[in-house]
Amino acid sequence: MRLFVVVPVAVALVAGAVVSVRPLVVSQPARSSLWTERSPLPRLDVGILAPDWVRIARALRPGVVHIRAWQVPAAGGPPVNLGLGSGAIVNRDGYIVTNEHVVRGATRLSVKLADGRELPGTLVGADARLDLALVKVAAGGLPVVPLGESATLEAGEPVMAIGSPFGLDQTVSVGIVSALERTLELEPGGRFIQTDARINPGSSGGPLINRRGQAIGINTVVFTHNGGDTGIGFAIPAHVVEAALTRLAVTSRR
Repeated sequence: MRLFVVVPVAVALVAGAVVSVRPLVVSQPARSSLWTERSPLPRLDVGILAPDWVRIARALRPGVVHIRAWQVPAAGGPPVNLGLGSGAIVNRDGYIVTNEHVVRGATRLSVKLADGRELPGTLVGADARLDLALVKVAAGGLPVVPLGESATLEAGEPVMAIGSPFGLDQTVSVGIVSALERTLELEPGGRFIQTDARINPGSSGGPLINRRGQAIGINTVVFTHNGGDTGIGFAIPAHVVEAALTRLAVTSRR
């Protein structure tokens, strides 16, 4: 008997079939990264001392957004609310990473920034296999969540998750890296970072942050009995995210 099921951590508000976003593939790897900001917050690597989570949260929450997905019926009628999720701003020109399942089937996206502005979002591209999507808003000079190094992570390192669980914007939770290179039966597209930082429905697409104030993963699924958090969450490693976003951005320009 299966005790746990894998649940994507976007909030599905309306049941029903949706149209998958076709993953985009290019034959040549991109030469430059879309996610270029890598600078850690100064004086945060404090060795054996506890990370300054207050300062990290204050600095990085402005770079995390709330995303709502809508489907507008072709025959007219009111838009159908497909659900909500989170996203991380990866470029000052308005590029945002989220999960593919957050935007799947959507014909309209609404992106709420930390400063309260709600802007229409454009789906630049998506990769259903990796469960990653790139969204853009028409705004510049936005706060960016710096990119960290996921390849050198070790179990036991402290991490912070930021997102919109159950629609509660700018929520933070902390924990540790529980394990690395996890494979999931229902998510065969990759290997995941396991964490016990609290991740709930609506947190999909939000960043997993290291003690230096850098994103080392994008939160995507939880193990759960009933849709709530059980302390076993999973994130897509940052090195996978970086390569996918750069590829999607290059593909969109062709």
